[in-house]
Amino acid sequence: MQWSPTHSSGFYTALGIGLVALLLVARWFATTPAARSPFLFVLRAVILAVLVAILLDPVEVTETRLPPKAPRVAYLVDCSRSMALERPLSRLERARQMIQQAESQIGPGERPNIDVFGFGEDLFAKSHAWKLNATGNESRLRSALEDLPGRLGEEQAKGVVVFSDGRATETGGYAQVAAGYKRLGLPVHVVALGNPRSVGDVAIQDLIVPREARSGMRVPVRVVVRSRGYEGERAELRVRSLLDPGGAPLASLPITLNDGENEHELVIESDKAKGPLIVEVPPVNAEAVLENNRVPFQIAARHAKIRVIYMEGTGANEYHWIRDALVEEPNIECVAMEVDAQYNQRQRLHRIDNPALGYPTTREELFTYDVVICSDIHRAAFSQQQLDWTVELVGQRGGGFAMIGGNTSFGSGQWDQTAWDGIIPIDMSGAGTHGDNTLWNVTIKVEVPPEVENHPIWRIVDDPVKNREILKRMPPFYGSNLTDRLKPAATALGVAEVALPFRPVMPQQIRSKSTPAPQYRTKVVPQQGQTSQTARQLPNGKSLMPVMSAESYGKGRTFALSSDSTVDWGRDFEKLWGEGDNRYFRKFWRNVVQWLAENSANANRRLRIETDKVLYHPGEPIQITARAFDAKLEPSQQYRLTASLQGLASPQPAASSDSPSQPARRSATLTPRAATGDYAGELTVPSLDQLSAPSSQAGATVRKVGLRVVVHDGETVVTQSDLDVQIMDDSPEYRDPRPDSALLEQIATGSNGRVLQNANDLANLLRSYHAGQSEVVVSKSPAWDKPALWMLLVGLLTTEWIVRRLKGLF
Repeated sequence: MQWSPTHSSGFYTALGIGLVALLLVARWFATTPAARSPFLFVLRAVILAVLVAILLDPVEVTETRLPPKAPRVAYLVDCSRSMALERPLSRLERARQMIQQAESQIGPGERPNIDVFGFGEDLFAKSHAWKLNATGNESRLRSALEDLPGRLGEEQAKGVVVFSDGRATETGGYAQVAAGYKRLGLPVHVVALGNPRSVGDVAIQDLIVPREARSGMRVPVRVVVRSRGYEGERAELRVRSLLDPGGAPLASLPITLNDGENEHELVIESDKAKGPLIVEVPPVNAEAVLENNRVPFQIAARHAKIRVIYMEGTGANEYHWIRDALVEEPNIECVAMEVDAQYNQRQRLHRIDNPALGYPTTREELFTYDVVICSDIHRAAFSQQQLDWTVELVGQRGGGFAMIGGNTSFGSGQWDQTAWDGIIPIDMSGAGTHGDNTLWNVTIKVEVPPEVENHPIWRIVDDPVKNREILKRMPPFYGSNLTDRLKPAATALGVAEVALPFRPVMPQQIRSKSTPAPQYRTKVVPQQGQTSQTARQLPNGKSLMPVMSAESYGKGRTFALSSDSTVDWGRDFEKLWGEGDNRYFRKFWRNVVQWLAENSANANRRLRIETDKVLYHPGEPIQITARAFDAKLEPSQQYRLTASLQGLASPQPAASSDSPSQPARRSATLTPRAATGDYAGELTVPSLDQLSAPSSQAGATVRKVGLRVVVHDGETVVTQSDLDVQIMDDSPEYRDPRPDSALLEQIATGSNGRVLQNANDLANLLRSYHAGQSEVVVSKSPAWDKPALWMLLVGLLTTEWIVRRLKGLF
């Protein structure tokens, strides 16, 4: 029992004396003997004494002894990328293994409370060491030690155990940090990880090689090799083909390693450099990082010509009209094909120059071409894969595709609802026999709408007046495949009035020069046995149909000619459009091919781009040069060129550092250079956290990011081109991967810690932390807040009232 009075003892003494005096005065002046009764006087004195005791605030004190508290220890584990090195167990895996083995040797009552922290660029907490990963691009050990005491809170730990290879980013200030831990009475014990026999690292630092090379060229490959720890040792630099891993190197060069960066040059034959290649330095003795010894690259074959596949279904040597027209242009190479029998159920394509070969049977072979022309060929001549590859050639690689009509083309050739139907600029009439889906023995006069006369396909001669006259002199056609409509994004290059029942759908703005705008109706779906009919009928009872049309599809372009370019429908078109010859016919088809190939990844005729090298590191500048060409393929600086990096993620907030990095430039406007006639600009290689591929945890990997250059003429996009930029995921942690146990020993010595060699040392350290003295918890509760006391007080007051009632005092 203790007293907790709220006033001084003098106050309570004075109060007691005053109460006693008050009782005596009351008794002295009482008017009756009953009021002066000693019993009543004592009873009232007892009541007042109880009230005074309550005012003195008596409390009951209890003491509870708690069980001893387990000691607290902090693990500080290096999670930088150098901790992912070495095989078969990485440095981080060895730390995890050591922790598991040590804790398995400790009994349940001996195990201290362990807090797990990791560090790389920043300090962070984890519930267990198994949840740590070596992903940090820096090892900020000093900062982690400085921040750790604040993270531990008021309850101080008995010790800190650091698991690291000692290869820290911050090089100074460790003596002061260790001294601070010593003043706190908090020793830092260290576990030095990493094979002390690790000599260093050899890496491919930079690769400078042309992206393209013509056949027969000797291609220089300049390689910058970075070495650390192998001064004076011999190694071999070589280039190999990934398609033939066991084959002899395409080029090799003995080199002498020197600490730092050294440039070397190899020369390879472009004809042998087919497919993916790799430049490498075979691993040297006790090398810490193996993955950055090799870098993949590729030298594409430079095709000075537009490569065209032209397939013709009409026999009798009819293929030669278009083929001869194309190869007349030195920059066009044409591979002509024809079918063995046009009306066979299963047609077979074969090349004119090599009948054993037909349409490309591999995706890679097809992608070496820029344009595909399919003229009067049945769907059965192709596999579904070949159709899909062609769509990819156009949509993804910027190639071109043209479909020409005939008895076995469009709907008559079963092309409706196929992959190729999806990419051409018109919706063809449904499948059926050629009689159901074609116009026979009719004269079709094609008119070029005035609004498309300036289209590149119609640029037959430079003089616009003469060019318009030439277009009007285009010979008629004598038949056509039926089509349902021009697609919404397509352009009608040539239209014709045809008699009913054929009424194709045309956009309202594309109409005959002399014909007023027609009144259109809704499309009529034909019933079985009926001819396909569409509305939009002209007032003269005829319909306006697109004979020639074009549109963009994905990155590429497509063209459709609903009539035929050879006999029988195109017999005059192929022979008579010229000046007593077919020169305009030939120019027309060259224009078609050049327009279709303009965005091809293999032959972009309007834009050439280059970068200063193939391989980059995060933060480095990408030097871009570009050349733009006008419609006549003459070099021009009248355009505006922009460059941008594609497919980047949003950058993560940068970790705090002594020298914050500048944000990467994702886009730029290229500047024209009058002296060289080209454009130049610069972008910055993004950081690794902006790349979509996950970071490698064991060595360097090569990532890719897209570089796109776009040519603008005012608000119009003339063309664009894309190429891949390779980024070396080569962390600074690999520049010198040798462990530094001396730094860790300095920290341990300066803080009164120890160097732990194995799991037994760690287990003995954890056992040495004994539980502290048990704590006593003191609790206090008011003693007057008891039912018995209050019942006593009520009983005394009741008794006093009864006594006064019996004595007749009221």
